[in-house]
Amino acid sequence: MGLSVVLSYFRPKRRRVSPEVPNFPFLYFSVNSLDGALFLGTLTRTPSEAEEQVEQLRRALGDYELYRYFYSNPRAEVKLTPIQITLLLSLIDEPRARIASLARRIGVKTRRLNRVLERMVSQGLVRFSCLLQLNRISGCIPYYIFVNLERGEEMAEILNSISPVIWLVPFESKRMIAAVCRRNFAEVERDVRSVESFTSLEEYMVMFPGETRVNQSAVKESISRSNAELEDRERRDLLT
Repeated sequence: MGLSVVLSYFRPKRRRVSPEVPNFPFLYFSVNSLDGALFLGTLTRTPSEAEEQVEQLRRALGDYELYRYFYSNPRAEVKLTPIQITLLLSLIDEPRARIASLARRIGVKTRRLNRVLERMVSQGLVRFSCLLQLNRISGCIPYYIFVNLERGEEMAEILNSISPVIWLVPFESKRMIAAVCRRNFAEVERDVRSVESFTSLEEYMVMFPGETRVNQSAVKESISRSNAELEDRERRDLLT
């Protein structure tokens, strides 16, 4: 696989509108902001495909304008075995399934499947997490912060100034998106002022999220398609 994540941020053009998220197969997740903006994540393999996806979203969201989009460089391609693909797809459908149950379903021994899973976790191919509906956590004010620096060496200091973060998406060394929860707006303001104090800060943006929706079928389709394309490329290389 050699997948990348594209994050797009759309704002209403003239007034607040009810968010109607398009039903595209490559759309992985969507977050509607409290001010009516949309934060969308898609899965892609190449920069050109990322641009095509963003353009499709732009055309579909006629009442919105694209404010920012972020493209993460793909990780090195990894060819998955049939057992790994079946295990991944099964875990996407049922992430809390027992290994013994998955082994019976796939048709392998439990010990072997457990070794396969442990190897995938150690290689960074699998990471277990949970989806938090940040706006539903009582006593918490959640927000996303987008940071773009002129120099990447200050990124660790910025993260330390707003820690702890719930999750982090780094884009190269100079840009990142983080989710943070605070007890009140005074703490949010303190974080913002701290970020503004860094000399290498080029730009930043804060977003207060509403409901989050995830389309797991986009992940499943991307896994299967990417592996099939890698196998086809390997076969062509052998014939040349």
